[in-house]
Amino acid sequence: MTLRRNLTAEERAIVEQQEQQEHTARQLREQVSRFRATFSLVALQDRLPLRFPTADPTPEAHPFRARSWYTYPGGAALAAPQYLAVLSPFYVALQLVDFAPLRVELVALTGIHLNAPGETLFDPVSLFLCCLLRWEKGLGWKALAQLLAGPEGDCWRRQFGFQEGGTPAAATMRHFYHALGEAFATDLCPRFILLLGSAGLLPQHSTHAATPPEQGLPLAVDGMLHEAHSTMRCSQVTARCYERTSPDHPRPCPAQEAGQEGCACTDEACAAACVFVNRKQSHLLIEKRTTGVLG
Repeated sequence: MTLRRNLTAEERAIVEQQEQQEHTARQLREQVSRFRATFSLVALQDRLPLRFPTADPTPEAHPFRARSWYTYPGGAALAAPQYLAVLSPFYVALQLVDFAPLRVELVALTGIHLNAPGETLFDPVSLFLCCLLRWEKGLGWKALAQLLAGPEGDCWRRQFGFQEGGTPAAATMRHFYHALGEAFATDLCPRFILLLGSAGLLPQHSTHAATPPEQGLPLAVDGMLHEAHSTMRCSQVTARCYERTSPDHPRPCPAQEAGQEGCACTDEACAAACVFVNRKQSHLLIEKRTTGVLG
């Protein structure tokens, strides 16, 4: 059974208001003067390079035998504003961030034996950047290997420290990624937020007047709150429909009170909650992956 009803004039007005308030993340960022002032190229120039945070206090490793070697490329590519509109966010990040401090930690995480007999390995920082590129482009390992080895991969080879004709195979990158394990997604990648904080680019607490300073800084990363996806089976569901019912304490039915068929909630299936409610968290909000807003 599916119960439907037309929206009232008040509800239509609320929907129209919400639609008018929807903005893309880019539009929202453009409205925040602090964001424009903090992250403009002029403001960042004196801070470059932003050093990627590392959990290993050991100084950067001495050069060792490797088939590639990453070095910070510098921010010269950002000097031409006409190119910024076509550069990907990841490529821009490569001009801002120095990933070399990660080398010692990546060696430890992956168990690489430096200067050991046998095949010469790739610089782990080069391979880490390959993993980030795969994540951004949504490619498989084979497609990523073909991209890096082909003509279109020339710019990435230069950024990652590879030589033409000396790029890693799909199996090499896959093995490195799995050697990192959960650290890639749960530890290394989230450090981009720590990078902004250590560079003094994030305030210590929210600048919103309604947020107490002691609550820290709220961040929305690739997310906006929206109602969870569901298939509505009853248009009159309220919080009461999620309450337990019993013969001594029957659950009232909002649909029947509104003159619709509704549900008597006398069956055992309705004991914990009415069978017509959405059991997949319809009364909650979930986070949807869209373009993030940092504000």
